[in-house]
Amino acid sequence: MKCARLRQSLLFALLLLLLPTLSYGAATLIVDQDTARYDLTGYSDVLVLSAPVSIEALLEPSLNRTFRPSELGDFSLRPDRAQTWFRFTLHNPGDHPLRRLLEVGPSKLNHHQFYANGQAVPLMTPEVALRPRHIYPVDIAAGATETFYVAIRSQAPLQLSLSLYSYDGLMTDSGRQFFFNSVMLGVMATLALYCLLSAVALRESLFAIVAVYCGIMAVGELFAWGYLGGRMEGMLPPWQNELMPMMCQAVIIAELLFALRLPIYATDTNSSPWRRVLQFAVVANLTGMAIFGIGNDAVTTTLTNVLTATTLLLLPVVALYGYLQTGSRLVLWYLLVRSAAFTVYLLTWLSYTLELIDEATVTATLTLAIAMIAASHITLLHARRHKLQLKREKEAIHIAVLSEANRTRSDTLARVTHDIRTPISAILGVADLLEDTHLTGNQREYLHSLQRSSHELLKLMDETGQAALHQDNTTELHIEPVALNELIESTLTGFRNMAAEQTVDLVSDIDPHLPARVLADPSRLKQLLTHTVISAFEHSEGGDIVLRVTGRTRRVHFELSHWGQPFDRQERQALDRRREGSDDYNSRFAIIAQLVGTMGGHIQLSGSGLRRYRMAFDLALEPARDDGQAQDKTSLLRDRCILVANAQQTFCDVIAQQCRNWGMDVLVAHSEQSALAQLHNQALLNRGVDFLLIDSGFDDRGLSLASRMQDECEQGKPRPCCLLTAFANTHYQRHELQGAGVQRVLSKPIGSGALHNALCGEQHAANTKAPTLSTYSSDSLAPRPMHCLMAEDNPTNAQVLKRMLKALKISVRHVENGQQAVNIYMREHFDFVVMDIEMPILDGEEATRQIRQFEADEQRERTPIFGLTANAMDEQRDRYLRAGMDLHLVKPIRLWELAEAIKRWTGYHREQS
Repeated sequence: MKCARLRQSLLFALLLLLLPTLSYGAATLIVDQDTARYDLTGYSDVLVLSAPVSIEALLEPSLNRTFRPSELGDFSLRPDRAQTWFRFTLHNPGDHPLRRLLEVGPSKLNHHQFYANGQAVPLMTPEVALRPRHIYPVDIAAGATETFYVAIRSQAPLQLSLSLYSYDGLMTDSGRQFFFNSVMLGVMATLALYCLLSAVALRESLFAIVAVYCGIMAVGELFAWGYLGGRMEGMLPPWQNELMPMMCQAVIIAELLFALRLPIYATDTNSSPWRRVLQFAVVANLTGMAIFGIGNDAVTTTLTNVLTATTLLLLPVVALYGYLQTGSRLVLWYLLVRSAAFTVYLLTWLSYTLELIDEATVTATLTLAIAMIAASHITLLHARRHKLQLKREKEAIHIAVLSEANRTRSDTLARVTHDIRTPISAILGVADLLEDTHLTGNQREYLHSLQRSSHELLKLMDETGQAALHQDNTTELHIEPVALNELIESTLTGFRNMAAEQTVDLVSDIDPHLPARVLADPSRLKQLLTHTVISAFEHSEGGDIVLRVTGRTRRVHFELSHWGQPFDRQERQALDRRREGSDDYNSRFAIIAQLVGTMGGHIQLSGSGLRRYRMAFDLALEPARDDGQAQDKTSLLRDRCILVANAQQTFCDVIAQQCRNWGMDVLVAHSEQSALAQLHNQALLNRGVDFLLIDSGFDDRGLSLASRMQDECEQGKPRPCCLLTAFANTHYQRHELQGAGVQRVLSKPIGSGALHNALCGEQHAANTKAPTLSTYSSDSLAPRPMHCLMAEDNPTNAQVLKRMLKALKISVRHVENGQQAVNIYMREHFDFVVMDIEMPILDGEEATRQIRQFEADEQRERTPIFGLTANAMDEQRDRYLRAGMDLHLVKPIRLWELAEAIKRWTGYHREQS
């Protein structure tokens, strides 16, 4: 009996323990009369079902007992849930019935139903709020405790919110949101209108981009808050309206275009890789907009989040790189704004994902952030314009100071040139008198050299005086026959260092049918070409600068095109010579316009797609009478084959046309694979390739390509002559060039004359190779003859120096530039070298370095090198000696000085005859 009672007691105790478990659930919410809003998140039970059920089935005890208290993740709705039920209990402690309003959010949630007392409650009319909201009436009797149910089904990932409002509380909340939305909409519309007017008044495209940005956002706000479309879409996906993702990506594209036009990346290293990255981001967002039209909600949501987050992160990264490269405070301001924008977006998205904030808070936060970004961009543009204005004012002051200095310098130069002209005139007069006397052949040649040098000095003084007295309407032209091709190439050669610093290919495309010689003022024509090329470099942002010269009857057309920045208003106004009195113009373009007008031409600026801009002008240049006396110099190159390997299409087209004019067969390759394929095809056709012209920067491995192409040649067959094109600041070791089979390095820019001479020189060397004779004579007791290599580009100085050496019984091999000196030195033996410092293609300093490197590589005995220059400064002398020269001779050099130098460094002594 006692055991039976004990079992009954244990069973009763167990039932008592189970009772709290069965009744475990969320707490009952006691509704206060004065509280405006309750959040039901902490007062709700949840039941997730795999199949929908009716309210009647849900109220069955077996199913109703399965509710559990809600957790944080239960309010993150997912499409894989067939139905989710929420249950909450409200208690009215007062003596009067209460009516409260239940808001089920977000407003984009379509499938939901509210139940009271087992009956479905209809939605209230939309007029109860100032924007689309899901509002249900909740009635609670006096002193009663009632339980309510909400059925939810979502087809997209959404964040659910359940809020209980009093009527006054709902109206207050709606009014506050409506006021905020109205203010933000007014701000965006005002900013858009302001930027649009600024773009028109200031002719600044960046203001137009910001205006589009603000306009799109104003329309987006109307959709986000539900004033358009009938439901609140919010600022974050998913969206029901297909226009929302389109507008989101349009805003992102506007931000990318703003960054490209500002620009925020460093422009001194064009073509900048960051520019291409931003352009790729624009293409990616445009592609995303196309996908939105055919993708489902899941694809649209994922793609929008990825593109938006990636772009918002990319912009501050690019701005950071640009700031580190330039140190610009404007770029720093942009960097700070974009970093703040990305931070706000990331924190808002994370907070919404973690259910810390609701959709209305997200929309308000992002709307305010976007308005701040637009205002910051406008401030940035005004700061940039103010900075440019200050720069122009400083330039105007600088120009005024330079003008005064130029006037003083002009007076000084006029006086000095006048004083120098008197003794030169006397020299020429005496020379003319000597010419009428009895002279030997050598004496008459010396006299002619003296006369030529004096005339050159007079011409130089005239050009100096004309440049000093250069005024807008007082320029005089001194017409004479001019070798147009040579003048253009010599002008472009002067920009070799500038092209190397900016990594810009400077290409000249000269019509072969142009007259070889025209009647023009060489000084003014060279001055005009110099200013136009400088302007192209100032506007260039990488790629190439192309000078095309074509001819018509008695007129020559020049066209200089560049990729990069367009011509601004000041430059265009400077070309309008009718407005010369205006102070707001560009001085360089004013000089260009004046020179073109003086030479009977007119100038035109134009632009095309892909940011290619052109300056074109026609000049009245008549052919010289001796034009038909030009000799054919293409016999060595006729029927030869050249393979041009260069990634630049324009360069290849120009070089190919020039080589075809010389009778050559031309093959072009824009990639390494194409170059090797061309070489193999020629071998299969039993047609050899005579020349390889490879760019050193070709796919960043031009030298290795040259080596590989040499290795690909069949054994026993002659290998092609390899020429490497490189910028002036590109240096190679001698063993690198020899290992790759490179015979010659041509510095950019490469004119047709320089290329023709290089090809002819290499072809001539290949045709005339002979065994080197011994420099010692076994059947003679006399000292061995001395052999000198002389590099001098000035023909008069070369003739004088050659006469001096021959007077010392020394044989001379004369070359006209440092590259030729290096090539000849590698093939022949010389007792000493006389090297001029300033020479085209390769100067004497660099040529000396290459010769010393070659001697070290080949273990050849060191040959004395005498530097010859007009610069007598000690620091220059030390620099030349450090380059490897043994002696620094200053022009004009005297015969006894040269004889002493040769005796000191070689031991050779011979009295001149």
